[in-house]
Amino acid sequence: MAPQRLSQLHRRILQWLATDHQRTKGVIMSSHGDLVHALPQDKGNISRSLRTLEAWGWLIIGRF
Repeated sequence: MAPQRLSQLHRRILQWLATDHQRTKGVIMSSHGDLVHALPQDKGNISRSLRTLEAWGWLIIGRF
């Protein structure tokens, strides 16, 4: 399997999630809307990037 290349948006999402993880001491309670509001990207692009990162095993998306 070829290594995955992280786009700039992928890196920004992961950085935002890591910062949120540190801020909340390990309990990420932020919503998709919080992420969309924090990053200057289209909601669809962020959603697609999140699904890609989940498929690659970089994160797990909880659906509540």
